[in-house]
Amino acid sequence: MAKVFLSAGHGGTDPGACAYGMKEKAINLNVMLACRNELIRHGVEVVCSRVKDENDPVTQEVKEANASKADVAVSFHTNAGGGDGSESFYWQGDANGLKLAQLCEKYTKALGQNSRGVKSGNHLWFIKATNMTAVLSEVGFIDNDKDNDIFDTVGEQQAFGVAYAKAILEYLGIAYKEQKTAKQIPGNAKNSNQLWYRAHCQNLGWLNPVHDGQTAGTTGFSTRLEALLIDLRTIREKYPDAKLSGDFHVQNIGTVHLDNIEPDTLIGTIGKSLRLEAFRLHLEGVPDKKLYYEAHVQDIGWQGVRKDGEMAGTTGQSKRIEAVRIWLE
Repeated sequence: MAKVFLSAGHGGTDPGACAYGMKEKAINLNVMLACRNELIRHGVEVVCSRVKDENDPVTQEVKEANASKADVAVSFHTNAGGGDGSESFYWQGDANGLKLAQLCEKYTKALGQNSRGVKSGNHLWFIKATNMTAVLSEVGFIDNDKDNDIFDTVGEQQAFGVAYAKAILEYLGIAYKEQKTAKQIPGNAKNSNQLWYRAHCQNLGWLNPVHDGQTAGTTGFSTRLEALLIDLRTIREKYPDAKLSGDFHVQNIGTVHLDNIEPDTLIGTIGKSLRLEAFRLHLEGVPDKKLYYEAHVQDIGWQGVRKDGEMAGTTGQSKRIEAVRIWLE
């Protein structure tokens, strides 16, 4: 099995470049997590420098990369300085690094991003101190308001992550498998609070992320919802103390309590063919908004809106949740 090390540059007390209300550390993490998810979906073993906002200097990243003994290492960054477009750095003289860097630019261009090409990264610690083929990719320029239009939302940043995953997969000789997302019909968002979530469904895998009351999952296809990811990172930009917890009832497992749900916290299971049957969510640290959610349940349909702390779904009835909606008001 191929192994890949991924780095999200900066983090914690080091925000990286900042402009137009955006922080590089958050963009890098969104890109990396989306890339990680796609690689894992294709059977690639992935080791990450960080999966949340925490201090992780490049010296530590290099140590982690070398300890992982990965086949390849890729670090994601966001540029500043008023330029335009993406670019990828590699160790000059490493033909494999050149190939991977070129593939990274190939797939960012496919998103519509301008490319500044591939460049020597012999001066970059992540490139020169790692033991494996390494590439450092810059998504674009955060301080160019025209350039950042293509990556200034979480969904767009995740699209870059998928693009980089495609590059890595092609480098590894693994064919990319398109996600079967056609059956998810999100509908309109209720507002623009940017509460994001994502459903993993039977036979479909991870569906596209949705937000603010849109439908995650499917209705009318008798397809069980198996897992969820809920992302509060954008909410925490305004409410740093926001904390989500909950109880989740899974087929054959029962009720599991999760005290602090982070963007990578798996709610439910994947690869076990088990249905999510019920859930209860509780949000703290957002004093002027309330949490609402609802579940679409087998043989019942949409149950109706639940408030913070109330149970959605059923227990003891062997009924699957098929879709959910989550939002703040």
